[in-house]
Amino acid sequence: MNLNSRFSEKMVNKVDLKPIFIISEPRSGTTWLQKALNSHGEIFCTEFRLFGDLFDTVVDVKPDGSTRERNRSSLESYIGAISQHLCLKDAGILPRDFADEMTSKIARGYFEYMSQKTGKKFIVDKFTSLPNPSIIKQCKRHFPDASYIYLSRDGRDISVSKFFDWVTKTKKGESVDAQSNIYRKYILGEDVKLSRLFTDEEVEHFARSWASHVSSNMENCGLSISYEAMHRDQGKVLESLFEYIGAGFDKDLIDHCIQQSTFKVMSGGREKSDGQETAKARSGVAGGWKKYFTCRDGEIFSKNCMSILNKLELESDEFWYKDLPEKLDL
Repeated sequence: MNLNSRFSEKMVNKVDLKPIFIISEPRSGTTWLQKALNSHGEIFCTEFRLFGDLFDTVVDVKPDGSTRERNRSSLESYIGAISQHLCLKDAGILPRDFADEMTSKIARGYFEYMSQKTGKKFIVDKFTSLPNPSIIKQCKRHFPDASYIYLSRDGRDISVSKFFDWVTKTKKGESVDAQSNIYRKYILGEDVKLSRLFTDEEVEHFARSWASHVSSNMENCGLSISYEAMHRDQGKVLESLFEYIGAGFDKDLIDHCIQQSTFKVMSGGREKSDGQETAKARSGVAGGWKKYFTCRDGEIFSKNCMSILNKLELESDEFWYKDLPEKLDL
């Protein structure tokens, strides 16, 4: 018997559809959470990329050193681009009104389409791609009736993961600088020694970005969960999430969702800590930042984020970085 059969519905009434957003910084474990949610018979979690200024082509470095081009665009940016060619002024329509109204209509259409096609009652959008930290304000303007979940992760782990993601991709047409080439050689396993991963400016940028995102969004969400809590007890986190959105569950279903979202399943057979810096599922651990932070990095991060580290119960001592090394030995 399918474990999900008791918690799925063949047909979904459009009136019952209630959009759900998971708001988080990139590299916060949304793919892991998505895999668990999609193992539930009532839930489909995806990434619509509805809002924000995102319209480019990037070149990714793959684990074998080869590259691939990939187009990226948000719905809002795409509609903004095509609105230039629609003679809206002749119709008495302001381009700003057109873009805003069409984005809202099509965004709602995404949720309805996915619900009808999948037969799932709960359609979840994991939202990580908007450069503006105040994501939730824009979401609530278009979806005031939606449910909002905030997924946090230690900003130091996010900084390391973002860094590796950043150095393994470039925008099409841009050249790769000499320092990034050194980092790429390290990532690809070549004989390169690193004494520090970040510059002062990069640590400060990542720290401020994380602090701003948490401050702007977490308290405006109905439920807050964390990557670290998922590592401690994934089942408990899933139970709280299912209860919040109203999805049915029992112990067997929770166990099934956990089994289908293990790091080994998601990474194609790798174990946790078997790091592959270019992979989507990079290492699957909490606290891995300690391998990559120097004392100087920690000092800068603490200066910009200590209140958030304390709020998320990640650090209580403002001098937590004192035991970190002066230089890395990578």
